[in-house]
Amino acid sequence: HYFSLREMMGLKGAAVYCPRSSASDLSIMLKNFDGMEDKVPQNRNIIDVGAGEEFTFGRHQVRVIDVSHRITSVGYTFIERKKKLLPEFVGSSPDTIAAARKSGVTVDGVVNRQVLTYIGDSTIDTLVHHPDVGQSEVLIIESTHMGDFSPEESAQMGHTHLDQLVDLWGKDPNGALAAKHIVLKHFSLRYKDHQIREYVNDLPEGLRSRISLLL
Repeated sequence: HYFSLREMMGLKGAAVYCPRSSASDLSIMLKNFDGMEDKVPQNRNIIDVGAGEEFTFGRHQVRVIDVSHRITSVGYTFIERKKKLLPEFVGSSPDTIAAARKSGVTVDGVVNRQVLTYIGDSTIDTLVHHPDVGQSEVLIIESTHMGDFSPEESAQMGHTHLDQLVDLWGKDPNGALAAKHIVLKHFSLRYKDHQIREYVNDLPEGLRSRISLLL
């Protein structure tokens, strides 16, 4: 759908990033869609990535993380890199900084700011293994099940239970769920929107106040 819309509108540069193990099947699927629509198969830009790799996306660097799910999956952390004055030069005059720079003194360094982490379908193990995602300003994660549904059954299906998020936060509030904004998504169709809101409203204040729902 993404490629078709862009092609119909004459837009260039469409690309899709996916796990390396999925790239070949994805390309075959797209060619089969072309066949179904009686179109000449297109060579589309499928970019395969693996956990631990980084790539440039616009003005951000993107770090790929491995995701625990029933199939091979990855997540993405968008990183903004900026130059920042070293502490010893903070408050110095422009002339002082310029003179130091001209003399060959290093006056600034690179600061990484994790802007956003997106994780698709996942078990709680992803957050357990990657607590560093909590450094992101925005963390987008799933919460498929809640209430009386068993967390163990949720994990077997490759998903996360809301209670598991609460437990993880309780063990380490400064860990994987320390992000300023947490966006929950991918709720099971067994729940109505008002039920989801009720479950989330019952969460501890320190966690609830930072949660937004993608319903």
